[in-house]
Amino acid sequence: MMLPARRLGGRIASTAGLQGRPPCVLIVDDQPLNIQALYQAFSSDHQVLMATSGEKAIEICRSTPPDVVLLDIVMPGLDGYQVLEQLRNDPATASIAVIFVTGREAATDEARGLEMGAVDFIAKPVNPSIVRARVRTHLELNRSRALMSSTLEATADGIAVTDARGDLVTCNQRFSRMWGLQDELEQCDDNLHLVSFLQTRMTSENADALAALAGSARAGSVVSSSMRLLDGRAVEGYLTPLVINGRFDGHVLSFRDVTERDKAQKQLAELNVDLERKVAERTQELSEALRSASVASHAKSEFVSNMSHEMRTPMNSILGMCYLAQRAEPNPKVGEYLDRIGESGQHLLGLISDVLDFSKIEAGKLELEAASFLMGSVVDGVVRTLSEMARGKGLSLRCELDPALERPLHGDVLRVRQVLLNYLSNAIKFSREGEVLLRVQTLQTDNAGARLRLEVTDAGIGMTAVQIAQLFQPFQQADASTTRRFGGTGLGLAICRKLASLMQGEVGVVSEPGRGSTFWFELALPWGEVVPLASPATERWDQSLRGCTVLVADDNHLNQRVASELLEAAGARVLLADDGLAALDVLAGQRVDCVLMDVQMPLMDGLQATRRIREDSAFGDLPVIAMTANARSEDETSCREAGMNDFIVKPVVPADFYAKLVRWTSGQPKRPVVAAEPPVAATVPVVADAQPPAEVRDDPQVIDLSVLASLTRNNPQKVLEIAAVFEKFMVKTLLELDAAVAAGDRATLSGLGHKAKSSAGSVGARGLSVLCQQLETSMKNPDGDLAAARSLVDQMRALMVRISARLDQARR
Repeated sequence: MMLPARRLGGRIASTAGLQGRPPCVLIVDDQPLNIQALYQAFSSDHQVLMATSGEKAIEICRSTPPDVVLLDIVMPGLDGYQVLEQLRNDPATASIAVIFVTGREAATDEARGLEMGAVDFIAKPVNPSIVRARVRTHLELNRSRALMSSTLEATADGIAVTDARGDLVTCNQRFSRMWGLQDELEQCDDNLHLVSFLQTRMTSENADALAALAGSARAGSVVSSSMRLLDGRAVEGYLTPLVINGRFDGHVLSFRDVTERDKAQKQLAELNVDLERKVAERTQELSEALRSASVASHAKSEFVSNMSHEMRTPMNSILGMCYLAQRAEPNPKVGEYLDRIGESGQHLLGLISDVLDFSKIEAGKLELEAASFLMGSVVDGVVRTLSEMARGKGLSLRCELDPALERPLHGDVLRVRQVLLNYLSNAIKFSREGEVLLRVQTLQTDNAGARLRLEVTDAGIGMTAVQIAQLFQPFQQADASTTRRFGGTGLGLAICRKLASLMQGEVGVVSEPGRGSTFWFELALPWGEVVPLASPATERWDQSLRGCTVLVADDNHLNQRVASELLEAAGARVLLADDGLAALDVLAGQRVDCVLMDVQMPLMDGLQATRRIREDSAFGDLPVIAMTANARSEDETSCREAGMNDFIVKPVVPADFYAKLVRWTSGQPKRPVVAAEPPVAATVPVVADAQPPAEVRDDPQVIDLSVLASLTRNNPQKVLEIAAVFEKFMVKTLLELDAAVAAGDRATLSGLGHKAKSSAGSVGARGLSVLCQQLETSMKNPDGDLAAARSLVDQMRALMVRISARLDQARR
């Protein structure tokens, strides 16, 4: 019987299934026609090697071991038997499967080949299907053997298998080393009775116990025991019956060396005796050390905080002087030097700020400063700050903002922005291609406030669980080399975690290798007061847009009015068009700096109108920005494919609205109006002695007048004027909806729902906007439920009663 233990260190047969490559077949024959026939049978899905002599075959097997050798017997020089003998005598090639393919058909030839170690014998002429089937069988057999061998060698235990008589069948190398089996096998010519051999290595007491275990395992149960060997080692043994086809056929023995564990347990017991005595002494020492450490830590934080603060003063002077020098129109070379100074100074100032923030937090000196703010403005500012960084890497930067957050919030906007800047800059830094997404959504809202989840999802390589565990810790990064590659202190995420904690929030990350990462930040904030539009930041938009002429193409007069208010507040001149054809007529007679184009309009929609504009070379540099209530990515793609430059989602966020206009008009010359004044939208009666809305923090499910207040720079008269336009629009729209329901006109119902959706959102009637969205979506289906549509229209009418009551209250 050949035992694997007798050839320890031998080569394990290679298998294509384990190596992830096609199986390799070596064809050995002195007749080219025979080689060609076999080559045709295997070349499509196997790696085929060829040899025309026994000497060449042996050379190939040693340099590029195949999985299977198809070997002819009768050849000049070395014949097939001699090749097989040399392969089997070489440990490096002994396990290669050899199949004789020969014209000899005598049973003696087949018997001789199999006795020498061939795995199969095929007579010529060959049937390619039969040869392929037999090769596949032996490849699978080799794979099974390799799997079994690798599994046995990979385990931490010493494992052996015996037959029913107790003789050794096979074992792994760990078992052989554990019991000194190699020497015994070299001296033993007969079969080795394993239990008897193991007993010679044990004390008499344990030898008897092993015999008892073998008897118990034979009865059908798995048994285990701890034993001590003559050399002092301790082992744990497990004996399992080997049952094949329902019959007992031997044992599987598994042993683990637990000597070191036993020593450790003994030492631990001894240490525990001494530990009780030392605990009291060490407790007192530790208490004193903690007091000293606390004093030292406080002093360190105080020093770092003071030094970081002191360093900011000269850095601000450096950056300020650099800015002034740049404005003095230096020569190009000096200007380049100043640019580099400014960039390096900003980077250093960021590092100083990180250290200052961290030291303030550690020292307990960082205080939150709460104020009312619009989340849309925060998101817009963060995106503007980092858009060039993303563009420079060829990344797409996309934002999703929950419409419920059009209402002001109250909190430390600087710290919220700081967390988002850190997340987003890291996402851009570690992404090589694709999209970076900033998403802000509400998890829960009530009359008091909202719980938010801010997420930044990147297109990076992702992280393992071990790397994730290192994040949000001071001076730690997922990859230690990133500090050298990208710069930074390793404090950014630690600061984010501490800031979140100060705001009673949480931070975290979801990531998998190869699938990018999503960093998240959750916190609860109360609703804020109205954020006046005329802030210092807004004044910059006035300055940037003053003198621009903007064409607003929208069939919804309320949307026209909202856009006009925002544009006129910034000093821009407004032209109006009710559809795409009217927009083209205006452009034929007027010079404009930008077009705000609705997508869904009668006669000619915004996409068609934009394509017509792009066909005219006179408008090649004219910015066209989509304004639409459809916020899906495919809608934005359609707009850009039509030739539009950018995309604004209705209801508009003022900061986003202004930022995109400035972006596309900042380099444009102001275009003078050369024709008569354009027609304007119908006006509504001005309410005399209008008073500001008494309490603007309304329920957004009815109407939240703070939205209109922010659009009109807190002008109560204009708030009520726009609200009146909205009421008039909804009266007309509800009548049209009733007629469409009665006619079963689903397309009209969907279109009216889309049109009313953006109008409701623009005035802060979020609940109505949601109902309109549901109507639009459900009626896009040709089989949409008309009864459900009627229910939605009835809910809209009931909600409009509540909205009108709230507006009447505001007018009083």
